[in-house]
Amino acid sequence: MIKEIMHIESEKKISIDVKNLVNKIAGKLPSEIVLIYSIQYKSYAENLMKELKKRGKNVEMPQIDNTYNTGQVLGCSKLKTDKDVLLIGSGRFHAINLAASSGKEVWVLDNENLSKITRGEVDAMMKKKKMLVNKFLHAGSVGIIVSSKYGQEKMKLAKEIKTKIGKKGKKAFIFLADNINIWELENFKADIWVNTACPGLFLDSNKIVNYGDVEDFL
Repeated sequence: MIKEIMHIESEKKISIDVKNLVNKIAGKLPSEIVLIYSIQYKSYAENLMKELKKRGKNVEMPQIDNTYNTGQVLGCSKLKTDKDVLLIGSGRFHAINLAASSGKEVWVLDNENLSKITRGEVDAMMKKKKMLVNKFLHAGSVGIIVSSKYGQEKMKLAKEIKTKIGKKGKKAFIFLADNINIWELENFKADIWVNTACPGLFLDSNKIVNYGDVEDFL
C-alpha cells in the first residue's frame, strides 16, 4: 500500500525572448483572457503573464481542481470560465475540449507558435463523441477504465458506474492499471470502454468513450 507520494515538478527549459514574443502576439489576443499551462511551462507562463499585463491585457490564472499551482492544467482538468483562453503547452486535445465545452475562443501557444482552435476541430471532436455515445448505448458488454495514478484514480466512481450499467442489463467489469495501454484492452471482450482516467485516451481509439459523455445516459 502506498502511504506517501512525492510530487516532483519538471520544467522545460525554454530559450525564448518573452518580451519580443508578446510584442508579436499581443494584438492577436483579446483584452481579457484566462491563461493556463502544462506544468513544464510554469515559468514561461508566469513571465508571459507579466509581459501581457504590461501590454494592458487583463490576464487571469485560475486555480484548477487537483492541481498544485495556479493556472496549472492536468490531462483530466476541467475549467469553467466565461472568458477566452490561452493554453501554453503542446498538443491540441485539451484546447479543443475547452473550446467545445465553454463555447469560448481558445488559443494554443506551443513555444513561439500561436494558433487558434478552429470550428472544424471542434466539430470533428463532437462528431466522434456522438459516435462513441451511440456505440455505448448499443453495447452489451462494457469495460470501465480506472487509472491508479495519483490525481486520476476514481475507483469509487467506477464501482458506481458498474452498478448503473448492470441495472441496464449490460455486462460490466473494471480494468485498473497504472499506465493505460489501449492495445492491451483488445485482450478483453468489451464492446466499448468507459474511461474515468485521462480523457485524451479516447483520441486513440474508436472503442473508448469518456465517462462525462455518457453520464446522462446512466
